Amino acid sequence: MATTTTTTTTATTATEGGGGIGGCLPRLRPSLRRKGSKDEKRRTFRKVSAEIFYQISVVRLLRLKLLAKGTAGGSARLTQSADLLEGATAGDEGELLPRARSAPVVPNWHRSLSTTQALEKIQSAGRIKAACSARSNGLVWKEKAAEGGAMCKRDGLRNLWKRYFLALPLEVSNLKKHPEAEDVEDVRSLLSQECACHHPCGTERGAEAVARYLQRFRDVDVAVELVHNYVDEDASVTFSEYLFELPADCGADGGCGKRKEKKRKRFRVCEVISWDLSPYTLAGAGGECDRGKILKSRGLPTLKEVFIYGKGMNLLPNSDLPPPAEGFARDGALGPVVKSYIKALLENDYGAIFSMLCSNFRISAFDGVKTRDSFVAWLLRTTEDTEDSVSRTIRDVFVDYKCRTAYLELHLRCADSSAVVVNVVQWDLRFECIINIREYGAGFKSI
Repeated sequence: MATTTTTTTTATTATEGGGGIGGCLPRLRPSLRRKGSKDEKRRTFRKVSAEIFYQISVVRLLRLKLLAKGTAGGSARLTQSADLLEGATAGDEGELLPRARSAPVVPNWHRSLSTTQALEKIQSAGRIKAACSARSNGLVWKEKAAEGGAMCKRDGLRNLWKRYFLALPLEVSNLKKHPEAEDVEDVRSLLSQECACHHPCGTERGAEAVARYLQRFRDVDVAVELVHNYVDEDASVTFSEYLFELPADCGADGGCGKRKEKKRKRFRVCEVISWDLSPYTLAGAGGECDRGKILKSRGLPTLKEVFIYGKGMNLLPNSDLPPPAEGFARDGALGPVVKSYIKALLENDYGAIFSMLCSNFRISAFDGVKTRDSFVAWLLRTTEDTEDSVSRTIRDVFVDYKCRTAYLELHLRCADSSAVVVNVVQWDLRFECIINIREYGAGFKSI
């Protein structure tokens, strides 16, 4: 009995002391030796994975020993590998194995589990510092370019729209003004006396009436999230998409009953604004705007007309729709890609439309989301030679070439009824195929 006890103690001592097999293996980690302890029950994924990789490294070391057996220098190579492994086992939290040629290669996902990656932190800090330096240099260059007080037309329109939108009684979660821009105390200061606002509930004319409609949510808790904002520089137009959320007992037209804090409704809106930049344009500057006026002026009326559309569609008598425009006054500015799509849409050339849509194309229509096949099939059904066939005319088109996006206002006629439909068409980055279309109409509908 005494002999058996001595043998067990000797084997345990050899394993713990670092002799191992052939005297070259490192000692086992303490967490692998303690069985039934409290630490074993609370082991984290990081600790378990570190132990697994340690065992894999031991197996790899055995394989190296077998391969090196019988060759000169094999013992020295094995000893060096064992020393590296011995140094890598310090600590109970699963430290990283060193990245040496003779050490096991640890995957990146395991390296990310470590809490002591000093070298990588230093390298990461260096990359961040270099990126910040490059960004600051770019900002300094932009500031120097703007020292003359000029701002390009695109930036001028975007900053004017931001000042207008932030002047409304809305809580916008993801929109920040220019750091030099001043707040607009009253949106009336941006409205021209002849401005008009067309919305699903009617039309408001005059600065006072338009201001009252735009500020209809003054006493309501309304949260807004901007989705997109586009600029057509040639037409001096901005068109934007955003979501707004309001209490469930309120309508999109601003009418509210008893407030209910917990239940809320969400609406998706497309807003188009036509601007008059003549008070802001610099003489002889090629259409550039006065930077100071764009960011800080308060009494220069510039907003001419506002169009607001929702995700619903209202049918109207044909006599209530304005006559279609005769051709496009901006036909030359639309570009061949946009003009080819408009031509195919008006001529019902659905084979050409199908070839313009990418394979994962989607359209967010009034009745749901359609794929490329279902969208083209729906177009075919609506233009069949029947009493319910639909004819299309295009009222206006705006294009933001930088964002590869076009705004199309279509008038649809079916028998004695008509409807106004807006399509926001977005192409891919190479401007080769259409990736999605978002559909709006002259009606509000919660989503």
